[in-house]
Amino acid sequence: MRDAHIHFTGALAASLAGITPRSVPTDLPSFFDAYQRVKSEIRARFPTPIDMYRQGTRSIAEHASNQGIESLDLIAGFVDDYDSSVRRFAAMLEGSQTNATCSTLLRGCFIRQTSGYANVVDLTAVFRVMRSSAAPLTVDFCGPDRQREGRLREDLDVVGELHRISETRFRHGLPRLSIAMHVGEDITLGPVAGLRSIELAVNSGVNRVAHAHWLWAKPWCEVPPEAKRVRNDLLADLRTGRFRVDVCPSASHLMSNVTGIADDFPIEGVDLGTDNPGILQTTIAAETSLWSEWIVARSRQHEGH
Repeated sequence: MRDAHIHFTGALAASLAGITPRSVPTDLPSFFDAYQRVKSEIRARFPTPIDMYRQGTRSIAEHASNQGIESLDLIAGFVDDYDSSVRRFAAMLEGSQTNATCSTLLRGCFIRQTSGYANVVDLTAVFRVMRSSAAPLTVDFCGPDRQREGRLREDLDVVGELHRISETRFRHGLPRLSIAMHVGEDITLGPVAGLRSIELAVNSGVNRVAHAHWLWAKPWCEVPPEAKRVRNDLLADLRTGRFRVDVCPSASHLMSNVTGIADDFPIEGVDLGTDNPGILQTTIAAETSLWSEWIVARSRQHEGH
């Protein structure tokens, strides 16, 4: 069993006793309120941030093992200087290696704020981290207001540099980078802009898209005629394995009112994740169960036709 999309803070909250949100979030504002409170409680448990990342990664891996999870993609943000980023990811790598029953793939994340990459002052410094790490590494992009096309194009410029770094790593005998992007997540953008953002990401060479509601999720998959061509082309690319989709059913249901799976969506292209399990109060077993319920409902609807 695998948890393909799990954020560090939400994962650590799930693994530590006594840290739970006051209530399960039902929209993005309530989610971010819960996230900030949980984050503050977690930081108070550890003497230093490095201890938090080292011990926290170990705690997350142990908690995952206890659930029968054999591998997880653990997402944590890059910080604003080379030394801090190196120390953070070295601590996480050390923590992940203490558990032999759960393989932890670190997923470094550029977290966009509305004014740009506020937590990544020096992109060149972060690139140095990725060039030097011998571990397999996925790079992700997430954050508010980053899916609008103008801002997304700034992200895609960074993706181009990541591809160059990936090839440099490969030439030196290191694993290529895998590149992921939270995109097509914000339903307020509408289907045309939402699908355009997914298209731009996939055409730039992104390997994984996270959430991508306009592709798979009811009712958002029911797009107008002017968006159908882009959606159909993306579904064709998904069927050929050009990219994969991270789906976190509970997060999509609670915060984007998702009710099921599109009739034409190829579920073979999906990897399930918990997103922020300690905040959303979920497990990978619960995510798999909800996804299975949606598959059954889709099958029954087909039988009814």
